[in-house]
Amino acid sequence: MSKRFIQFELWKDCKQGCPFCCNRGQRPINKAESLKYVLEKLNELEPNTYDYIGLIGGEFFNGEIDDYLYSFFVIMSRINELNPEKVFITTSLLFDIKDSLVPVLQTLKRLFNMEDKIVLCTSWDKQWRFGNNQQALWSKNMLWLKNHFPDVELHTEMILTQPLIDSVVSGEINLNLFKQIFRCNIDFIEPSSGLWFKNKYDCNNQLPGFFPTKASFIEFLKVVKDDVDLDNLLSMELRSDELYYIDNGERKVAKNRRQGDGRCEISNKNVAYDIGFIDSDIPMRDVVIQFKETING
Repeated sequence: MSKRFIQFELWKDCKQGCPFCCNRGQRPINKAESLKYVLEKLNELEPNTYDYIGLIGGEFFNGEIDDYLYSFFVIMSRINELNPEKVFITTSLLFDIKDSLVPVLQTLKRLFNMEDKIVLCTSWDKQWRFGNNQQALWSKNMLWLKNHFPDVELHTEMILTQPLIDSVVSGEINLNLFKQIFRCNIDFIEPSSGLWFKNKYDCNNQLPGFFPTKASFIEFLKVVKDDVDLDNLLSMELRSDELYYIDNGERKVAKNRRQGDGRCEISNKNVAYDIGFIDSDIPMRDVVIQFKETING
């Protein structure tokens, strides 16, 4: 049975400025009002209604949440009362975590003893995310967290871009070794043109290779078939079924997301939220299912 999963987007602010960011160009919002809104929605829930509760951004711990720590801990207190199995919190880990994230984790441990419920969700990218030795900083933070907060689960997302696929197929990146080194889970997501690019072709023109080819993805599946769970690879069951999100400053909610492809309705009709391949409109998940059927005979 799939896990009941609800997510709340607090804001979209982030100092990292990744060129592929799906939130690029979005209007900032009042953070205090946003936290109040999320708390109101959490107060409407009954305990044990959801197995997973998630908070997404943006970034929270690189100076963005400093003025709102009390409200953040009130939200975490309410989440703790709701008694989910896991609490997902996103972070880039591209900053000095000892000045920001670490004190938050220490406080959550002291106040609520909930570190074994927390899943820190971050991401790793082959080409566009890291600059100025930021990959070394990310690696350092990952290792430090696992050594000092062993009960906190680390979860890494990788976008299935052409550079990532090529690196895995060539053997440059070994996913099992990556998981062993950083003691984390890996989840894959489709590339998307997000809320900024006109469509996937516009995105791929500006970021060549961000959207992969279908044939290369099949080669990727051949390489990783024994190392990943094909049943869950790109499955919507891994995503939240209910998402409270922000669209250009407006609060919206997407329900029953698992019945579709996870995309949310957006107000800007000048952009197309494309996902998947550059040379095919076949959903990536369908290719995974077809590949699994082929190898299973």
